[in-house]
Amino acid sequence: SIPMLILTVIAYAREMKNIQVHGIYYGAWEARDTSQETEKIAPIFQLNQFLDLQDWTIASRDFLNSGNSNSFTSLIKKGSRKILRTGRNAEVEAANNLSTRIENFFSNILNKNSIKEIYEFHDIKVKIEEYRRTKNLEFPAFSHLFDKVADQILKFQEKSWNNIFIAADWCADHGKTLNAYSILLEGAISIAIFAIGDDPISSDNVVKKRRSLVIPAIKVIIGDLKLEEVIGDHETVKKISKLFDKESASAFYQLNQSRNALFHGGTGDELPKDALTAIKSYIKKLESWYRRL
Repeated sequence: SIPMLILTVIAYAREMKNIQVHGIYYGAWEARDTSQETEKIAPIFQLNQFLDLQDWTIASRDFLNSGNSNSFTSLIKKGSRKILRTGRNAEVEAANNLSTRIENFFSNILNKNSIKEIYEFHDIKVKIEEYRRTKNLEFPAFSHLFDKVADQILKFQEKSWNNIFIAADWCADHGKTLNAYSILLEGAISIAIFAIGDDPISSDNVVKKRRSLVIPAIKVIIGDLKLEEVIGDHETVKKISKLFDKESASAFYQLNQSRNALFHGGTGDELPKDALTAIKSYIKKLESWYRRL
């Protein structure tokens, strides 16, 4: 029981005191050689694998609860350096490539609300298949986490607007509520622009102006604005208006108002009482709108 207590204390000290543990050794006196009457020899076991398991437990929890992939990416890179000193290893190289792509997507792309990269979802599925083909025993802890990671990642498709709703929902479930609002709103605007025949992720100034007409078009539908009051191309506004019924337009409008209130320190008139419940409702309604297009 004392060794187990020590392991628990070490885990606590590593988290709270930021101590560095170079090794854990256990002298197993109870396993001593009793065949010699005078000299008793007991084995000493190195228990560093318990530290590794603690690290992987924390890394798995971080990703599954908050979407933070930095910890397991660091563990893979650290383990890879040791293994690759002896030569190339297909499993290690595949794990490195996959973890880097996962970190880039979940920790970088979603945090900066990049609609283009969320839509494209480039290259990650290829890296998943590469790791699946080579997966063996180099990273047993990651192999178990990989199954859960793959389940979440494989919901995304390359060049699919449905990724917007998956990404917004994922952010909402992992404590990134503000990201969820931005991704859903800007993604839904992109879908509307795509539906009228433009490339919504183009940097063309004409497309940018048309993006700015989506919210006015929504206001026209719900009666908050008259068409003649809209500053901009009225024909584009009419095209956008045909994409929505009043229910989906109302959800779009509420999403925009809620997002603005949240991003301005709660100073708007439409601050949701429960931001998480509200974004989940908007995701459901706008995903239904998208499927009807």
